[in-house]
Amino acid sequence: MSEASAPEQAPGRWGWIVVGAVIAIELAALTSYARREIAWAYPGFYDQCAYITMSYDIVTDAAARGLVPALRAHLAREQPTGVLLPLQAAAHCLIFGHDRVSLLSVNFVHLAVLQCALAGTLVWLTRSWWPALTAVGLTLPLRTVFLPTGGAFDLRMDFGAFCLYGVFLCALVRSRLLVNPRGAAAVGACAAVAVLFRFITAAYLAALLTTLGAGLLAWRFARRDPAARAMAARRLRGLLITAGVLALAAGPVLYNQRKAIRAYYVVGHVTSSEKDIRRAEVGLREWADDALFYPLALRVHTGPAFWWAAVAVGTIGAAGAFLTARAARPGTRGLIPVVAALGFGAPFLVLNANAVKSPVVANVLLPPLVLAALAPLTVGRGRLASAGAVAALALGLGGLLEHLAAPGPFVAADARVSVKLLDDLIETRGRKGFEAPEVFNDACTHDVTGLGLQILEFERTGRWVRYPDGTPIFAGDEEDHMRRLARCEFVVLKGVPAGQFRYPYDEQMERMRPRLKAYCDERMEKVGEYRILGRTVTTYVRRALRAEGVSGDGWVTADGVQLVGTGADLRGCARIELARTAMPNFLGRTDVRAEVEVHGRATRTLPVTVADDLRSVTIDWEPVDLPADAPVVIRVRFTESFRPAERGLPPADTRALVMHVGPRPRVLLHPVSADR
Repeated sequence: MSEASAPEQAPGRWGWIVVGAVIAIELAALTSYARREIAWAYPGFYDQCAYITMSYDIVTDAAARGLVPALRAHLAREQPTGVLLPLQAAAHCLIFGHDRVSLLSVNFVHLAVLQCALAGTLVWLTRSWWPALTAVGLTLPLRTVFLPTGGAFDLRMDFGAFCLYGVFLCALVRSRLLVNPRGAAAVGACAAVAVLFRFITAAYLAALLTTLGAGLLAWRFARRDPAARAMAARRLRGLLITAGVLALAAGPVLYNQRKAIRAYYVVGHVTSSEKDIRRAEVGLREWADDALFYPLALRVHTGPAFWWAAVAVGTIGAAGAFLTARAARPGTRGLIPVVAALGFGAPFLVLNANAVKSPVVANVLLPPLVLAALAPLTVGRGRLASAGAVAALALGLGGLLEHLAAPGPFVAADARVSVKLLDDLIETRGRKGFEAPEVFNDACTHDVTGLGLQILEFERTGRWVRYPDGTPIFAGDEEDHMRRLARCEFVVLKGVPAGQFRYPYDEQMERMRPRLKAYCDERMEKVGEYRILGRTVTTYVRRALRAEGVSGDGWVTADGVQLVGTGADLRGCARIELARTAMPNFLGRTDVRAEVEVHGRATRTLPVTVADDLRSVTIDWEPVDLPADAPVVIRVRFTESFRPAERGLPPADTRALVMHVGPRPRVLLHPVSADR
């Protein structure tokens, strides 16, 4: 009996051992690389910081209120891009601990799932482990894994979305292009997971399924062969099953998030001026830039090692097909080329139709490229197939080791200075007692941000402290920026490093820099100066006193309140003001006494002014020469108080109360210049 007509033997399970060993080595290497090059540094890029913050929000909320309320709160928030990534990342944190490697392991697992899906699909299709091992080998040298933005070490949706899209394409192959109803339902389930992970995937799948449906309808009515017409009808029914499962699983979530999706994609990418800023950011000026953008981005995501491996595999596969053709599994002839063409064409058209382009999202085009490179192996057999697998694994592991040996995305010296800067701000926050300090940044750069501070403090200490940071990309009004500056606890004057894109906000800040620096030098306390990426970064903290003795619900009691700080906080100060909240004045009038205690000096009484209706208590401070680190305590006592029951408030509260200043009272320090 000839080789071409010999009965097929079962491929066995030995291949899964090899696949498992390769993935285990890969996961160990990626984890080691993450600890060595990534986890010690600040979290870069706004998108990553936003998703890490969402993930840690779920973790802290689950610890405070329970897992189910935390999940409900997450799903109820407006999320324009997807809902699954923070849930998965939070689950990894709950299992492995709240650190950066636990978060990034979400990406590592997605990559392993894609590799298993490719291996399982190829061994099912070809009844041989050699093409399956080749498929795994082709994913190893992909440069996208190590890209600073959108790679496996950047927690954003792009990497997981590319892996899940590849799993969807594998399911499409396994269903014999939707012939099998169960297979079609599985394709719909994979599609739903991909859409819930990243909403824009719905546009890719809509284009793909619409194109497929149009082709099947044309085939159904153009062919005269009854068998071909029946096959097209079965696939159309499978298409309806897939679309139905996708709509039932993902439709309610998309509908619930419709306003957020519209604001992000329609307003942000189409109707507002933001799209012009985003286009300028990536260098899009004329039609040729748009036409070449994604082909050039795809070259970055693949890397030369992938193309060498793909050419070798394609050549070996073509030779094998010419010498010893393999009998196709029934209903699978031509499946890989069709799925690869649909899988590449649909997202490519959607991405190019969008005026706003990003090189990060181009990795969604990688799975169909891998399938296209594997197509020749699905029709050949014999020793050449094993040679292709060995070549792919060797080139793949070599490419992986080359990436692992290279330095990480951070310039080590500058990144360590940036971490020192962030640690100094975190330490200052703790010393000042700020509960939720707002950060003013004079540039849209990713090295020092409010979210980065929030994440780093949580990973360092386990404390979940919010650092609001309203840095925009638009120029805005100068006086609005000055008002925002006046209310911020931290200010970071850093500018944009040479060679980086400048947003309109950055240009506005550059024009305002003398005014910003003069304000900070006069009214704020300098934390430090740092040399990062060729520019001097200066950080400031608002001079402030910490109010101690206030109850948890924001009341000053008959015991009074202590205003605590240092000599540096009071430098240049003329008046200290403690203001009442919007809650009514239940007390009426009262006399107030303030005494200041400074180590090594006699206690003295300070003049106090009580505003009408007890709106505020203002203490006059006479500037004195105090060491910057000299502790200062101002004790404020009231002669009158009231019991809640006396004012018609809940009688269960028996405390003697004075005024409501809020659980996070802000003590205002008025500078000398403000009184002149």
